[in-house]
Amino acid sequence: MDQFIGKFVQTSIDNMDAYLKECGLADKIQSYNSKPRVLEVSKLGAVYTNTIIVDDLTFVNEFKLDKEFDATLPDGTPCRAVVTLDGNRLVETRSRRGVKEIEIYREFIDNELRMVLNVGPVVAVVTFSRQ
Repeated sequence: MDQFIGKFVQTSIDNMDAYLKECGLADKIQSYNSKPRVLEVSKLGAVYTNTIIVDDLTFVNEFKLDKEFDATLPDGTPCRAVVTLDGNRLVETRSRRGVKEIEIYREFIDNELRMVLNVGPVVAVVTFSRQ
């Protein structure tokens, strides 16, 4: 899990427009895709902090592995989530009544951190390099 701790900068993005549309956020496509993302992961004791910065938007979620926690969907809507460690992957599942379940997989491939986002039939991929 310690390999996920650090600061990462987006190097590529694939299919994010379709992902945002599937999440009901078509109006956010231009602003959300206009700037690269910065991902920062830190740990204090058993609590991890996952921060994603996109231009002037910042999303922060704190969690313990295998424990359900309050998270935020891309539009700022609160939801419940759980993060588990599956081999060399972090698997996050977000859900809220009336909203499609979102699964996020984070894993290292070579020297890159790949974040795969699934909602309904849509898959988006964001790739980061360690800064």
